Amino acid sequence: MPKANALSTTHRRSLFSGVIAASILTATTSCAFGQSLQDSQLLALCEQYWRLNATLNALEWETTGENSAEEAAIERRISDLADERYTVVTQIKDSRANTAQGRAAKAKIVHSLLPPAVEAYNLTNESEEICLVMSLVQDVMEGAAV
Repeated sequence: MPKANALSTTHRRSLFSGVIAASILTATTSCAFGQSLQDSQLLALCEQYWRLNATLNALEWETTGENSAEEAAIERRISDLADERYTVVTQIKDSRANTAQGRAAKAKIVHSLLPPAVEAYNLTNESEEICLVMSLVQDVMEGAAV
């Protein structure tokens, strides 16, 4: 085999191998990207929860205003944020976690909410916090069965 043909064959093999490797990498990346998209809405809700939670915590330290009108405005803002966070928790509860990242995000919120809620309130099986825990348990059980 002449040298020119050997280089040509080697080059074609390299090119062919590169195309196959690129295809595999693209398929693997698409699969991982697809999995992250499966929980993209849930992860966005979890981020929204943490933003609301941080704002609420900051406002709770600012419980006094210059006058009663300012104090009432702060209390209204706290109440509105708490209602919005409650809505987000409900949406998180209703969202199925399909990936380990989604389950971890949900579990982190459960970990932050449940201990103080159990202590502070008379929780029942119908409480949003308990419903969120049960939703996470369901996700984990279904994920383990896959």
